[in-house]
Amino acid sequence: MSEGSILSGMGSPRMTIPRSWREGSLTALLVVQAVVVFVVVPAIASGLPLPSGLTLLVLLGVMCATCILTNDRLAPLLGGIMLPLSAATLALQLATANRIAQIAGEATGLLTFLLLGIVVFRAVFSAGRFSGHRIRGAVVLYLNTGLSFAFVHRLLAQALPNAYDHVPPSEQVAAFWAALDYFSFSTLTALGPGDIVPLQPIARGAAVLESTLGQLLPTVLIARVVTLATSQADAPSETNESDAHTAQASRSMRQ
Repeated sequence: MSEGSILSGMGSPRMTIPRSWREGSLTALLVVQAVVVFVVVPAIASGLPLPSGLTLLVLLGVMCATCILTNDRLAPLLGGIMLPLSAATLALQLATANRIAQIAGEATGLLTFLLLGIVVFRAVFSAGRFSGHRIRGAVVLYLNTGLSFAFVHRLLAQALPNAYDHVPPSEQVAAFWAALDYFSFSTLTALGPGDIVPLQPIARGAAVLESTLGQLLPTVLIARVVTLATSQADAPSETNESDAHTAQASRSMRQ
């Protein structure tokens, strides 16, 4: 499998997507995720009037494009499912302040990010050559885990009264989103400053699960990358040894 076919997944593709499109979509997704996590969320938490709805729209759009533009047979199907889910998430989050609608919006958003995680996971752990493109996929998978758990925490905060302490009310949409995004990534990275505390047992369980994945996922990803790099480095030497044995056998037969 060539370097440009990292997102080809398992099986033969039904159509050939240009390598530049596949790599560009994943790189764009990584950039958008990084901007959302490290720039937009802190800015919103600081009170800057940033269009959070537009940010979510861009992120969801790039996610859908990444799925649709891969050669994995499963990815376009998941991307097609993600498109209406993304539209439903935006509509429910932005069109009404009804609590049930907000809970439904968090649920559809969580499902959308989980589908993206499946596509990127298959890309990172599929057979193929080691490349920087695969490393970018691993970073996307890690950030996507934090964003997915942010939806979990917001869903629990909406559904369970007093599930978290020191979280703004859900009516303050920007502050509410920023606070639980911050809590999600501080839990994923084991930062744990303790200013936001899960109170309900289910919320505590979600936090423990995220913290556990935050420790295991980088280890597994690094092990996968090292294995691919090592096997790729050993391949030429194995080929040379095989050629040498073949040449020696040919000489023996001539003698």
